[in-house]
Amino acid sequence: MSCVLRIGGKKLDADALVGTLTLPAYRVDRKGEPRPLRSRGAFDESTIHVDVSGADFADLPTQVADAISFLAVNADAVRTAVRFPGVRHATLDFAVESKDVAIDSSYLPPDLLKRAGELGVGIELSVYPRAKTE
Repeated sequence: MSCVLRIGGKKLDADALVGTLTLPAYRVDRKGEPRPLRSRGAFDESTIHVDVSGADFADLPTQVADAISFLAVNADAVRTAVRFPGVRHATLDFAVESKDVAIDSSYLPPDLLKRAGELGVGIELSVYPRAKTE
């Protein structure tokens, strides 16, 4: 999953949120539960994770197009989720591949920014190292 919608908060009842949404959460983190083995400690807040795009990390334009479509089709559900009691943040996280260049910039079109902003959703770019090929 290259673009994910994360909705969370310290006082969020994630199970109650998932129960009211038409958006399918592929993962639910519950405050106080242990993190996966690769991490230490417990989650300090509850968060639901919703798949927005399955495009490749190197394909930001498709991720963006998928996100615009997702927000258009699911605007009411996203608005409901963002306003749910205990929600403190909602973020579209775009996972992108590093381009191994001196300056790495990514363009996000006004349509995406407007739709996300109107729904109270922030935007994050998570840049990952390029996979090594031999």
